[in-house]
Amino acid sequence: MKHKVAITIEIDLDTLTSATDEWLAAAWTIAQWNPAPMGDPEAGNLADRIGCEIIRRWLGKAPVEMYQHSKEQAYWLELTKHCICVDGQWL
Repeated sequence: MKHKVAITIEIDLDTLTSATDEWLAAAWTIAQWNPAPMGDPEAGNLADRIGCEIIRRWLGKAPVEMYQHSKEQAYWLELTKHCICVDGQWL
């Protein structure tokens, strides 16, 4: 006999800095297995936030710049080169 089980997991992005390493590793895996379609903004934000917390911990006390570059920069620079924002709409 086959059984299906659905599990709902809540990830509070506001508490990532206080989460245990084990929980954070599980959250990263969950974020990657998220069934949301590719390109879903919420799914991308979830994975980015968890990933940034993992990186922050690995770097520890190293005096390095964390946000000098980001994946959105290239997109944003191209958008602003070719478009203008008028009343919240990109043209």
